[in-house]
Amino acid sequence: MLKNRGVSVESVRESFWLLDRLIAARLRGDQAAPARAVVQAGIAALDAVPPLLPAFYRKLPPSAPESPAFTEALLAGNRRAALGIVNAKLAAGMDLIEVDVAVIQPALYEVGQLWQHNRISVAQEHLATAICQTVQAGALLRAEPAALGERRALFACVQGNFHSLGVRMVADAFELAGWHSAYLGADVPTVALIEQIVADRLDVVGLSVALPHHIDAIREVIDRCRMALGAQCPLIMVGGLVMNSVDDLWRQVGADQWRPDALAARREAL
Repeated sequence: MLKNRGVSVESVRESFWLLDRLIAARLRGDQAAPARAVVQAGIAALDAVPPLLPAFYRKLPPSAPESPAFTEALLAGNRRAALGIVNAKLAAGMDLIEVDVAVIQPALYEVGQLWQHNRISVAQEHLATAICQTVQAGALLRAEPAALGERRALFACVQGNFHSLGVRMVADAFELAGWHSAYLGADVPTVALIEQIVADRLDVVGLSVALPHHIDAIREVIDRCRMALGAQCPLIMVGGLVMNSVDDLWRQVGADQWRPDALAARREAL
């Protein structure tokens, strides 16, 4: 990503070298050693072979043949074409959550990779997201939910996470399965999120984290919910890009479950 934005390898290497010197100066030997090992591994990796396909791709189910065309519609800003592809899949018998996972989710990952490699602008990425939001909302209005039951779930992005489409797919999956499904959206402040979880009588809480710097926020939410609710704490399910990228990270933050996509999450709802 940095290379595509004109930042040289030498500049990154120098930054790592300075960070290594800072760690050596500020930390004791037993504390400095593991941190310096990570930084030095980063320096060595700068000249290594480019990495394989990102790990999160390998956690996803196969995409539909129409997903590349959907991606092209997003990049062209063609909302009608995108809606037409989704409507055709629904008319052919695929349900909304299957369309979300097989068509929309892989397209959004591809858009994200194009932005990361500086091949599309932030504006194009935002436009693609907005089109998907419109398409999803329209499809949900036409879907036939199961009879409403007693089970309750709440879904949200932790504070700082603005990538909300994935957790919205999961919230829709639970709603269509007959749950009372509350979707709080992106960047929910930690204090407000915990208050809402504690106040509601929930069976499931779904939390989304996209990037590594969101991990502290999700760990805090989970820890404080368990402290406040004890044995009455609902099942806590987590997902998102960073959870799909690092094996067993969900265990490290204290969650009960990890699900890579809305189809996998729906198994909990049925």
